[in-house]
Amino acid sequence: MAGRFSVETIFKAVDKLTAPVSRMQNSIGKFTRSASDGLGRLNRRFSKVSDGIKKVGRNMLIGAAVIGGAMTSVVATGAQFEQSIVNASAKFPEGIKRGTAAFQALENAARKTGSTTEFTASQSAEALNFLAMAGFSAENSIAALPGVVDLATASALDLGTATDIASDSLGAFNLMTKDSQQLGRNLQRVNDVIAKTATSANTSVTDLFEAIKDGGPVATTAGASLETFAALAGTLANAGIKGSRAGTTLKNTFLSIAAPSN
Repeated sequence: MAGRFSVETIFKAVDKLTAPVSRMQNSIGKFTRSASDGLGRLNRRFSKVSDGIKKVGRNMLIGAAVIGGAMTSVVATGAQFEQSIVNASAKFPEGIKRGTAAFQALENAARKTGSTTEFTASQSAEALNFLAMAGFSAENSIAALPGVVDLATASALDLGTATDIASDSLGAFNLMTKDSQQLGRNLQRVNDVIAKTATSANTSVTDLFEAIKDGGPVATTAGASLETFAALAGTLANAGIKGSRAGTTLKNTFLSIAAPSN
């Protein structure tokens, strides 16, 4: 009897202890899982923060590189502009030097063109350089700049090429003069005729210029006007005869008129 009581008592004691122990185990398990989840979330947050810091660092490096590249480009562009103005000023008949009022006027004209048209100040300085090489004075070049800008825009050419075409065409038709006002009018006339011919005939400004180089001087000597030559060149272009071929054809025609064969 005593033995059975002892056994039953032990089992009862064990039963009473089992539930609290199970609850303790469950609590410990829940705590462990909760702590593990918390640590996982914390690690993920730290990872996000770390990734964010890395991204910020990369963005800062990229930003610094972009800013540095932009600054380098600005400095290079400014240096190119200054050099172009210096090159042009040295070619003018007046022998313009840096620091003079004339040099400042050239610089201002180029900057104004760069800020008010689709062309840059450096391209405008290059146009002044071409005008100087063609024999224009600084004053005439400044006055001519808007006209060559219009020609470049109408013909979809770069400003340097348009300036070269306009100034050389003046020489081909003997329209160069020391009178700055008359020279400006002559240049505007050349620009208008070239642009009008290129847009109304099956030719381009560059093809028309090739014809002018070959045939313009002879046509002028024979007494033909710029407008007459351009009309003839446009007619030939419509017939498929363009560029230097058209210029040679017109040159031979005017030579034959001047000295007809038997």
